[in-house]
Amino acid sequence: MAFVNAAPMWLIPAGVLLLIAAATEAGFRCGRRCEESDRTQIALDASGAIKGAILGLGGLVLAFSYGMALARFEERTQIVVREAQALGACREMADLLPEPDRGRLLSAVRSAVEARLRLFRESTDRGTYRRISAEIDSAVGTLWDIASAAFAREEKPERLSRLLEAASRASSTEKERAAAVRNQMPAALLVLLVLSVMVTGFLMGHSSGQAGRRNWILWDALVLLMVLVFSAVVDLDQPNRGLIRVDHRPLEQLLESMDRHGAPAA
Repeated sequence: MAFVNAAPMWLIPAGVLLLIAAATEAGFRCGRRCEESDRTQIALDASGAIKGAILGLGGLVLAFSYGMALARFEERTQIVVREAQALGACREMADLLPEPDRGRLLSAVRSAVEARLRLFRESTDRGTYRRISAEIDSAVGTLWDIASAAFAREEKPERLSRLLEAASRASSTEKERAAAVRNQMPAALLVLLVLSVMVTGFLMGHSSGQAGRRNWILWDALVLLMVLVFSAVVDLDQPNRGLIRVDHRPLEQLLESMDRHGAPAA
């Protein structure tokens, strides 16, 4: 997946399109060269049954890959919601702390939210991603330090138990987010997916070659569908770029709420 993560998003569908087109043309020429004995009705029926089974298997690989990518996308979406809830809980319970701890806690919450949104919008390269991730870790660590220190000093610790729990959740969701970003399609599955679409194109061309003519309408429809599905699978696995993006409105709404209530800037 390293090449896919580094390559421009437009290059992925373009590359898949070229591969399928080349495989389809190769299949067509191979079909044209088949012996006359392979063009009998019995041979064509047997060939069609085998091709149907292979195409069904290829479709299963595409569906399986899409389902896995969609599940990972949904997981990242839910992590954003949990992250916003944990940070929002920390903000709401900051009033339980005396100054200057209250101001420091609110500043840490704002820093975490702002850095998280910048990570989503700006982390187009590995260096930027690491730098902003370090800022998030630092802000969340500050949250935990303030909450745990206040909890240890409090004469009635149960009064700050929810604050400590919220800070703990913020820390754990940040670890979940980092793990979810790394959880992408295995390279072996990506290779299998590429081979599946290429074999599908080859068999489509081979059938047209046996028939003796190119069926451009069917070719274009199937190639377009395969390219779109393949691109969607890869796009779902790219959380910080592409057309399919994780919804970060929960964090944006939290930041807007802090602005309305005058939470201190970082």
